[in-house]
Amino acid sequence: MFKKDSFFYFLLPASCLLFLVILGLHKHSDLYKLFFLKAELGIMENLQAICLAVTLIFSIKKLKIICHKTKDRKIWIFSVLVFLGLFYILGEEISWGQHYFQWSSGKIFSELNIQNETNLHNISSWFNEKPRAIFEITIFLMCFFIPLFIDKNKRIAKYIKTKKLTIYIPNKKICFTVLIIIVTEILEDSVDIRKFGVYLRLSEVEELFVYYFMFLYIRDFYCKLNRN
Repeated sequence: MFKKDSFFYFLLPASCLLFLVILGLHKHSDLYKLFFLKAELGIMENLQAICLAVTLIFSIKKLKIICHKTKDRKIWIFSVLVFLGLFYILGEEISWGQHYFQWSSGKIFSELNIQNETNLHNISSWFNEKPRAIFEITIFLMCFFIPLFIDKNKRIAKYIKTKKLTIYIPNKKICFTVLIIIVTEILEDSVDIRKFGVYLRLSEVEELFVYYFMFLYIRDFYCKLNRN
């Protein structure tokens, strides 16, 4: 169990980050071009879509199982919201299939969408940057501040246990992936990493790890549910 956890929580994200940094040092390589210069059909974009698709399939599979395992309304609502959220994010990520089937966007999306794609997140920041910022703040609070309060305050810990809310609190091991997201966000806003010879689209790197966080969190959620 330890080795399996080490792989998902530390080895895989650390190896992925190291690989991307090394790749960013070789911007003229063919592999770099395949990852980052193929627009929406590049390996990086497809990795994000695959990560979301795997998480969505996993959540659907587990949703069928909890049908017979629990009647807790909170878990049901949460599971349905997770499914709908993942379905929406995956659809937006691949422009609902436009990236692969190459259909035209139509008049409405052509006029409103800055990238002429069939999606909402390129129409307004309310469908993109703002929800993402809220989500990232939420995972930061869930992974760092809430566990700290639980450890320091017995009353809060008792309340969370009484209300059966511990299942929603992320495993502390996920903090490594969250730390990568935070550092990437800070670097994107404050440092031009090209000065150091690293040519990476940090927003794409951050997005990949956000989606990986979703996979880890949902995997943990259903593992806890199975143990209860």
